[in-house]
Amino acid sequence: MRITVLLITIFVNQLVFAQADTVLLRAQGLYNQGNYEAARGLFAQTENDDDWVMKRKLELAWLTGRFDEMYQLADQMDGYRHTGTKLHYLMRYHAVKGDNDKAFEMLTKLLENRYKPPRAAIRTDTAFDRLKKMPEWDSIWKGEHYKSYDIKLAMAKRELEVQNYDLAITLLDELIADRSYREMPWFYRSKLLFEQGFTKSALEDIDRAIEEEDDEAAFYALQAKILHKLGRERKALKSISRAIDIDPYQPDFYLQGIEVCKTLEKYQEGYKYAEKYLTAYPDKPEALHKYALIVYRTGSCMKALPYINKAIAKQKYNPELYFLRAQIYQSCKVYAQAEKDYAMCLDFWPQKAALYYGRAICRHHTGNKKGSCRDLQKALDLGALEADKKLSEWCR
Repeated sequence: MRITVLLITIFVNQLVFAQADTVLLRAQGLYNQGNYEAARGLFAQTENDDDWVMKRKLELAWLTGRFDEMYQLADQMDGYRHTGTKLHYLMRYHAVKGDNDKAFEMLTKLLENRYKPPRAAIRTDTAFDRLKKMPEWDSIWKGEHYKSYDIKLAMAKRELEVQNYDLAITLLDELIADRSYREMPWFYRSKLLFEQGFTKSALEDIDRAIEEEDDEAAFYALQAKILHKLGRERKALKSISRAIDIDPYQPDFYLQGIEVCKTLEKYQEGYKYAEKYLTAYPDKPEALHKYALIVYRTGSCMKALPYINKAIAKQKYNPELYFLRAQIYQSCKVYAQAEKDYAMCLDFWPQKAALYYGRAICRHHTGNKKGSCRDLQKALDLGALEADKKLSEWCR
């Protein structure tokens, strides 16, 4: 009896945790899409008190204009590592409310704190536009509140974001040379090198960053991206799995997992990533497309069909979607519908051999022998060598 009760308790707890994870993943998806109101509503439902969740709740209260709620959330934050974030949002609150003295008091405390936000995050914050016009602003900033390497790293990051690669790499090279920082210059330089096409050098740098800090999800995600580009898919899958283990609430990591599994043709393993990605973005055409593809590749053509139909309803002029639906229909032996979708795709890709070959198969099964043979010959002319066997069987 006790064992039964224990097992039931364990099952219920696992179910509760799974539901909470689903809510957080969906909430993060909404946040990424800029739907802050809906994201805030979902984050408010969770009792998760992880650092990133608390910070996201705080940010969403700010972004949705709920300043009193923001104040309460900030005031509840404990721990010395959160002090910088707390003071930043309290400063925002007082600035919005017009209490300039209190806002400057928060700024002074913030700049004295070890765990403060980057310099640019404060100086460019539009919430402080009115404060910036006051003499107290310049006076407070005269002190050396940030070390030179903090400023240099922030500059490098900013230049990388705007693709000013020459200045960014100069700054990063300097930081790496003087060892002022450990992992971040290696990470940013790896990202820069990867964006410029220097893939092997990018891999060396991200490996070095991971040597310095082995518990950062973004590092493993970048490593996976680089390895995938180099054709080292098995290692890429291992890296993206590690990234997800560290941060299971970043939808883009699941998309990376899908792409690697597609290359490896590990569709059963890819299914769990596709399911998570769709959880984050249930109405996003790309997520519906990826999910339908993986489900189809696992052999469930009828199960895939509603998702690809939903994707097409949201993105009517994307030939990739019709091409997948044609293959799904063909797999389900709904040849007439598959033929229509192949024909639709030919309007976009008139020289794609796979379309003629697929339509040829469908036309054969619907009794259109002449059309099938014509398509097989066209497919063969465009390089589909498998069409030659069918030509011999059906047309010669």
